[in-house]
Amino acid sequence: VGVMDGFLATAEYQASHSSNTAFVNGLYSDVLGRAADPSGQAAWLQILASGASREAVAQSFLTSAEAYRRVLDGYYANFLGRVGDPAVELSNLVQLQSGQASLESWRAAALESSMAWSALCVACRAPPRLLCANSSLESRLFASSWSARAWP
Repeated sequence: VGVMDGFLATAEYQASHSSNTAFVNGLYSDVLGRAADPSGQAAWLQILASGASREAVAQSFLTSAEAYRRVLDGYYANFLGRVGDPAVELSNLVQLQSGQASLESWRAAALESSMAWSALCVACRAPPRLLCANSSLESRLFASSWSARAWP
C-alpha cells in the first residue's frame, strides 16, 4: 500500500489527474483495475467536494476490500499458480482490513509457502513463478505482477 500510495501522491500523478473527476477515475482504473461505476464515482466526488483530501480518498481506495482482493488474487495466481480458497481469502481480507496483517506479510508468507517452492523448474531448479528465466511465465510476471498496479 505504501508504494502505491506514494505514486498516487506524486506531483506527476496529481498533474495528470488534475480534476477531481480525473482523479477518481484514475483511482478506479489504477487501484481497482476497472472503470468507475456512476454511483461510486458520484459518491467519491461528493466526498472530495465536502473537503476530504485526495490522500484520504486514495487511502480509502488502497485499503478497500476490492483492492485487497485484487492484490491477493494476484498473489495466489503468481506465487501459487492457482486461485485462492474463498474461505482463506475472506480470512486474509479480514486480517488486512483490521490491521492484523499487511500485504507485505502476506506476500512473504506466500513466498515461503511449500506450494510456491514445490513447482521448481526442471531445467534449472529455480521456482518458475518467481525467478526462472526458462519459465514461460516470466514475461507475464514482469508485465503484470511487478507493475505498480499489481504490487501496492
